[in-house]
Amino acid sequence: MAGFWYQAGLNAAGPLITTVLGFLLLVVAANFVTRRFQDRRATSELKYGLIRDMTETASTLYHQIGMYLRAKNEAAHYAETSADDQEVRELRKSVLAQYPKSRAEAEVLEARLTGYFRERRVPIAWHAVRDCLTVRYYDALGAPPKHWEQVCKENSTGWEGRYHSGLSASELTDGSKVSWAYKRHLENVARMVLACPVEPRRMLRKSERAIDRMLEQAQGGFNYKVPSETTISPTYSGRSLS
Repeated sequence: MAGFWYQAGLNAAGPLITTVLGFLLLVVAANFVTRRFQDRRATSELKYGLIRDMTETASTLYHQIGMYLRAKNEAAHYAETSADDQEVRELRKSVLAQYPKSRAEAEVLEARLTGYFRERRVPIAWHAVRDCLTVRYYDALGAPPKHWEQVCKENSTGWEGRYHSGLSASELTDGSKVSWAYKRHLENVARMVLACPVEPRRMLRKSERAIDRMLEQAQGGFNYKVPSETTISPTYSGRSLS
């Protein structure tokens, strides 16, 4: 008789246990899906925030230098007036004030990129943006010949075994090419930030190949490998910098 009631209890409890286990599994699955969704959203917000910060930091200095150059060229081309002189002086002061600020912000961004991404080409590409801006800054301000030569040398690819601007010292004397390279680097680093997984997820070989293909298809031919590795010579056509 006891065996009968024992078996009856098991038969009654079985569906209940199955229901409870099914509910628990559903809760675990829901939590997993929710966490994945939250992680992906947080990663997406982080990546787009980095791209926004990089673009803002770089573009602010780039366009301030451009405004100064245009005003200086116009003052030289047309009959100069005291108003023209004053505008050029004020714009020069703005550039001088903006450069150290942008440089500090760029260094912080490079440290963040290094910490967030195992793919080392991400911070290397951003550093190339920085170096192109440095060259453009000293070129615009008219650095003394000896100093200008040193600036081009220290920001050229291969200096101290680093990628730097991705351009040679002689190429850095060409302002149009520097602007062209700056824009290509900024585009490439944004694409790589979107393509790369954020720490602590490991960098898969599949992701590395995807980045290789993306850089091969991108304008410019920059590969962001240190000079000791196989390099692809940048391709600059001298056409519009759009």
